[in-house]
Amino acid sequence: MRAVVRRILFIGPHRPDRNPSQRFRMEQFFPYLNQAGIAYDYSWYLSAADDTVWYQPGQWLQKARIVAKAFLTRLKDVWRKNHYDVVFVQREAFMLGTAWFERHLKSRRTRLIYDFDDALWLGDTSNANARFAWLKRPTKINRILKTADLVIAGNDYLAAYAQKFNSQVIVIPSVVDTERFRPKQPDSEKQRLCIGWSGSHTTYRHFQLVLPALTTIHEKFKDQIQITVLGNMPPGERALPIRWEKWTPETEHEQLSNFDIGLMPLPEEEWSKGKCGFKALLYMAVGAVPVVSPVGVNSKIVQHGNTGFHATTNEEWISVLSQLITDAGLRQKVGGQARRFVEQHFSLQALAERWVNVLLSV
Repeated sequence: MRAVVRRILFIGPHRPDRNPSQRFRMEQFFPYLNQAGIAYDYSWYLSAADDTVWYQPGQWLQKARIVAKAFLTRLKDVWRKNHYDVVFVQREAFMLGTAWFERHLKSRRTRLIYDFDDALWLGDTSNANARFAWLKRPTKINRILKTADLVIAGNDYLAAYAQKFNSQVIVIPSVVDTERFRPKQPDSEKQRLCIGWSGSHTTYRHFQLVLPALTTIHEKFKDQIQITVLGNMPPGERALPIRWEKWTPETEHEQLSNFDIGLMPLPEEEWSKGKCGFKALLYMAVGAVPVVSPVGVNSKIVQHGNTGFHATTNEEWISVLSQLITDAGLRQKVGGQARRFVEQHFSLQALAERWVNVLLSV
């Protein structure tokens, strides 16, 4: 007889409403667990104060304190694991290169679900902590994958890797709450067309890939356009006038809905193949036209000329952006098609029941 799932412990590094992976692969589903009568708790170790230390250079004593606090938090989780039917780990239980906690968060009574949405086995340490990248040991993901009772991968590329270590692997893409992320009504008084990019300081190097094209676009169209970066830190560019808007989870949907064109440049590398295209999905949900590097799942989500556009070379970025800036009808058509595509295939409302059923079926 299959055990009934009544309580779930969710585990991630960041506090609620902080990290995109946790927000869109765990947190936005929580109300659906409530509706199903499933109790849950959420355990994390990085507070807002910790963030200001962890992602800055130096401050090693404070970072050691944060590691110690995280260690104690996870020991507590191991101690109480048998109070839960399922433990759900998103990306990793602990920031250093050990899978000890994942191995000990499961038992005969408690099943372990592991969820990931990046090519974590390749490693990707922030510049602030690059000196201690060796402590991360990204290959620990292989041991986590072997340990899990079920693995949830964000795309087929990640699933194919996971299947080398575990036969119980399913794909659930990152999804958008299309009731919250919606297009704005057309504004006939809008002065300038908004070309936007959304992301954290750790991924700003991706935005920099398209700066040469944006420089040409600005010289060509000047006051017809506004280039906006939505993020947690100012971009610091001086050669190009960029409007920075501070990201908050409360205003993100409103800020993104101001975008007419959304940018998602990526380098052609293995890490990019593991990306789940979620930035593009957010743009599409608010009716902005995504222009993306056709790397990995991007080439499937964004169908060139239908739900958005692909650009690889500097010339292609300039050509596509120029066409979209000068053709309002094209923007409206493709933006509408992009919105409908997300509603049908990548919306929270369409996939929430499946996600809940997966957790209940372990």
